[in-house]
Amino acid sequence: MSAERSSRNDLEIYHEACRKMGAAKFSDLKDEFSEFIAEPSLDELHDCLHSLMRVCRLPSTLTFFVANKTAMKHVERMREYGCPRSKRNHLANNCNCNN
Repeated sequence: MSAERSSRNDLEIYHEACRKMGAAKFSDLKDEFSEFIAEPSLDELHDCLHSLMRVCRLPSTLTFFVANKTAMKHVERMREYGCPRSKRNHLANNCNCNN
């Protein structure tokens, strides 16, 4: 078990990821829904649910547990390279991870 894994739990890391992502916008939900329509899958459906919960400004703890599959994707990215966004967005500086 890594030092970070043992010192910080998944929910704490998810809260940090939410702070780095900032407030979700309706366009985020629209983008996720478009991805789901283009390639329907459970993963994309979970991403839509996650975005909907964030756009509705539901508590991040509730979002973490209800949309856990997507939340854990953000947690793993935070552990791997310190940014909740995809590597593509992170490398293109299309994220807020340095804020």
